[in-house]
Amino acid sequence: MLMIILGCLSMGVANAVVGAVIGTETVFLFMGVAFLCASLAGQASHCARAGRLLPQLDWSHVAALNLATLMTFGAFYLALAWIPASLAAGVEAAFAPLATLLLALWRKKRAPWSVWLLALSVFACSIAFGATQAQSSPAGNQYVVGVLLALVAGAGMAILAILSRSLGERGVDASSILAVRYHLAYIVAFGLAARDYGFEGDIAVLLHDLSWIVPLGLAAVALPLFLIQSGMMRTDPTLTAILMASVPAISFLTETTWFGWSHGIASWTLLALLVLLVCVYGVVDQRRSRLSVASAAVSRDHSERSGLPEGLTAHELISGDT
Repeated sequence: MLMIILGCLSMGVANAVVGAVIGTETVFLFMGVAFLCASLAGQASHCARAGRLLPQLDWSHVAALNLATLMTFGAFYLALAWIPASLAAGVEAAFAPLATLLLALWRKKRAPWSVWLLALSVFACSIAFGATQAQSSPAGNQYVVGVLLALVAGAGMAILAILSRSLGERGVDASSILAVRYHLAYIVAFGLAARDYGFEGDIAVLLHDLSWIVPLGLAAVALPLFLIQSGMMRTDPTLTAILMASVPAISFLTETTWFGWSHGIASWTLLALLVLLVCVYGVVDQRRSRLSVASAAVSRDHSERSGLPEGLTAHELISGDT
């Protein structure tokens, strides 16, 4: 959990900086360079830990990680073409907790009503907070398309959290995932950059841009994602998504402190409420985890004393619901 908190802090600051220095003409070049750097960093970390070049991951897991990564970041950056960045980030981060709960429900894993209530509260608060940051209000189909893309990005974030937790439980380390999950993202980004950036121009301009895009990509993308990926391996997916909902608020504070942007009382009020909800969820989730561990221990002890197979309750054995 601590790794995700550090990752969220660094990503929130980085997003504010990137938003201030990256324009539409360099966004795809930045994405390609940043995710290539993240992939190379993950590959180097994996080689150092495992002593081999390629991680031992099933091809289906590699494909799912790449598609979810492209779904998350591709949809998010496309949404920026239609709606303000603050609104896109708010919708993405706010929908991810609900998406994890919906996916868990689809997998027949029910969460307590309190978790649903908190996730819905974070969703509503994050959207309201993002809306207060909008400098302009796009009308009609543009607004709808932008919000839908941000929702898709939030769903991708939830899928990444679930995949990471599942692979972590199977003994897969974070460096193995980081070594394989960005390939599709940087290939697509470089393809779009080649179309939009105008490489036929002065090569000196490209080299100049790369001279600051590469270190920015390492600091703003590779480092935060490594921290978040490492934390995802040992954290509940819903808690991961809830913590990620704080990223727009951190960006807000960075914009206010470093860049001197002014914000109204509504923004500050919603920011405080969002942070409070995130803290409350953290307490609730930790208590739920401890109760779950205690319940499993009691069930295992009862099974051993009653002669039932471990992991099965008497009701499940009688009903055949195994």
